[in-house]
Amino acid sequence: MKILKFIYLLSLLLIDFYPISAQVNRYIVFLTDKNNSAYSLDKAEAFLSTRSLARKKRHDIEIDLLDLPVSDAYLQDLSSLNLDIFFTSKWMNALLIQSDSSTSQEVALKSYVDSVVFVAPGAKLTSEYGNYELPNDFEEPKNHLESSNLQLAMMNVHQMHADGYRGEGMLIAVLDAGFLGANLFKPFESVFRENRLIAAKDFVTNGGNPFLYSGHGTGAWSAIASDYNNFVGTAPKAEFILCVTEDVSSEYRIEEYNWLIAAEYADSLGADIITSSLGYSSFTDSSMDYVYNDMDGQTALITRASNLAIKKGLLVITSAGNEGNDDWKYITAPADGIGNIAVGSVKSDYNISPFSSQGPTADNRIKPDLVALGKGTILLTSNGDISQAN
Repeated sequence: MKILKFIYLLSLLLIDFYPISAQVNRYIVFLTDKNNSAYSLDKAEAFLSTRSLARKKRHDIEIDLLDLPVSDAYLQDLSSLNLDIFFTSKWMNALLIQSDSSTSQEVALKSYVDSVVFVAPGAKLTSEYGNYELPNDFEEPKNHLESSNLQLAMMNVHQMHADGYRGEGMLIAVLDAGFLGANLFKPFESVFRENRLIAAKDFVTNGGNPFLYSGHGTGAWSAIASDYNNFVGTAPKAEFILCVTEDVSSEYRIEEYNWLIAAEYADSLGADIITSSLGYSSFTDSSMDYVYNDMDGQTALITRASNLAIKKGLLVITSAGNEGNDDWKYITAPADGIGNIAVGSVKSDYNISPFSSQGPTADNRIKPDLVALGKGTILLTSNGDISQAN
């Protein structure tokens, strides 16, 4: 047995030392290669959408081994074990599984497995895929006392709208913690009525309904997509992909992998932009924590995922973070990424919000790249209020 594999097995044993030996946890399995693939790079239409191929061609992006799905032969072999395979990552040649510790050790012994990494305790992924429903009549917001004019004017978006640029033809993937209530209220009605929600998926549970929990994404999405009276978003005529990647009940490294897999999903559908008001530095399991020196644009898993998305022709926009008043203080991953547009928060007087995370990166690059109104932002809440929030 290779020394490295012995170390991985030992780490799995230590991580999975629970009173109940059959404890099922979540792991990322990294593979050594993509041999015996059922796909070919010269027939990319078999695994990438027409829209994705067109975007890559438009940006002169080469289709390479990163685009090739993981080996189906390896997937078939692993399926004979007592485990559930839920997602795969072609960019990092990996797969996300749920299994007990003894099975994960069996997986680690496979000749085509490079390593097995524990990413979260417990079983949360399900095979029961549920769909969402739309109401016959979308509800009016309960309170509507606010206008979005200021936050648009601060970025000259009102002038873009006047010139006819309202997001037409753009596909924006929003990666967040959930979109509770977004399928109920009129600010989003035109998105649904005009069939501009291209896809939606919950990567935290593998469900098909992103509207079940957390209104954080509802607020973030509304600042982009709303088209209701004097509450207008930045790109109200764009098309959208909604992805739930953040688990609000805890913080484990799996959320970074959820982001990676969702980014690949967005890429395969031909998204132009990924936007996510998410950031990572510390976790429920402190052994997973990052330190400031990791904010160097190439260390954090989610930052590497962002780098790969950018390499594949997507524009990636990320919040700088809300750590300005905390001990951490600095930007969070993936805002440290080179080419990732990290956005900080300002108040209505154009001064920085105290809570907004600060730069520079650990390798001394200026961050954030841009700022926008983040204190007193006008948005739609999950209970249907159009109000201010930070």
